[in-house]
Amino acid sequence: MKKQIISLLTLMVAFASASFAEDELSVPVSPVEYDSVAAVVDSVAAIADSAVTTTNLAAAKLESLPEEVTDSVAADTADPYVPYSEGLLFRPEVGGGKMVYSNRVESKLNFDITAGLNAAYQFNANLSVGWGVSFYYCSMKIDGFDELLAWNPTLKDEYEEQVYRLPVYVSARWKFLPRKVTPFLDGRFGYAVGLNTYSFKVDQSDPGVTTENHGLFLEFGAGLHYKSFSVALVLDRLACKDSNPEYRELAGWKGINSNYHDVYLGLKLGFDVTFKNVDKEEEVEEENVFDSSSKKQ
Repeated sequence: MKKQIISLLTLMVAFASASFAEDELSVPVSPVEYDSVAAVVDSVAAIADSAVTTTNLAAAKLESLPEEVTDSVAADTADPYVPYSEGLLFRPEVGGGKMVYSNRVESKLNFDITAGLNAAYQFNANLSVGWGVSFYYCSMKIDGFDELLAWNPTLKDEYEEQVYRLPVYVSARWKFLPRKVTPFLDGRFGYAVGLNTYSFKVDQSDPGVTTENHGLFLEFGAGLHYKSFSVALVLDRLACKDSNPEYRELAGWKGINSNYHDVYLGLKLGFDVTFKNVDKEEEVEEENVFDSSSKKQ
């Protein structure tokens, strides 16, 4: 391609100079005028020779460049590779979702709101592994609650319609492409610590159904990562346990069971704060600079 461009430029300059000389010499002129025209033609020819020489020197210079430089110039026109940074990163997150399943309350009424911090280590362009902690606010409304306890406003006021949880977990994220925009998968596994308990009574004399909100925490997510921002569709499963499950049937809830779980589907937004070491591309550039300086010495 470079040789073709050089040949084309040479032909254009030669053709222009020949055409100019032919047009000027075809007109009848005096000897004095002829000498001036000849001088112009000689000047044009000298300019053409200089242009050809300059073009040849530029071509030789381009051909002498190393392949790494020419490859990088060609890569600038493509979607650029985004160098990863091996090192620690922190990812603050916020999100929320709707309860899609529960084996203790009606799911259609309830939702969750979460905020957390995930710390991870980026091992390569794709994989990061770490741990994190999050705070979850989960609503815990009961279908027909107002009608169920309309006869006893005191019991109704004692029931807490929310749960506070603090999951602690290990996490892993896999990015599919080394690009500014890439899809990813995310997984988390840990234990949710309940920050409150709640008790539901159907009668002032019974101890009520007391639920400890501790249990297994699982989260699966799939999303899109752009530079330092990420958005993911997540599915959260939080387990809990009744400390006195025999009273659940008396309360009119679902069955008699000591183990329960709630599932939420929602969105989570994150932002990566990277404490980076030397990028892979920067490391190569520094080595090249060192090599060139040592060669000069």
